[in-house]
Amino acid sequence: MGDSGGLLVPLIPAVTIGVVYLGAEKIITSQTNARIANPIAYPNFANAVRDLSVRSGIPMPRLYVMDGFKQPNACAFGNGMFGYSIGITDSIYRMMTPEEMRAVLAHEVAHIKSGDVAIATTAVLVAGTAVFSRKEIR
Repeated sequence: MGDSGGLLVPLIPAVTIGVVYLGAEKIITSQTNARIANPIAYPNFANAVRDLSVRSGIPMPRLYVMDGFKQPNACAFGNGMFGYSIGITDSIYRMMTPEEMRAVLAHEVAHIKSGDVAIATTAVLVAGTAVFSRKEIR
């Protein structure tokens, strides 16, 4: 009988990939202090994404607002298995006109439609797993 410890080396990264991939949205929202965007409080956000989603033929993403960021930003995230999400900082919502906000959101919807978000999520997982595996093998 061989050393069964050798089986753990590939198993640990595989389990880690699964957990991170399935929990990507939760990880991102907790790290960015994001909360579900109330469409009544953020009508320009909700209406623009709804319209852009219909026009581009993608399912409506979940919408998040990331509180406490001075730097204006927006991002699309998720793994595709459970849908995608778009998050905006509260600062970008306050500073942009509805037309500017729509342009930013069109950019994020395009990332979802083109598959960039799924590719980026996978790339981060592969890179993280490679680093983790290398440390475990040493």
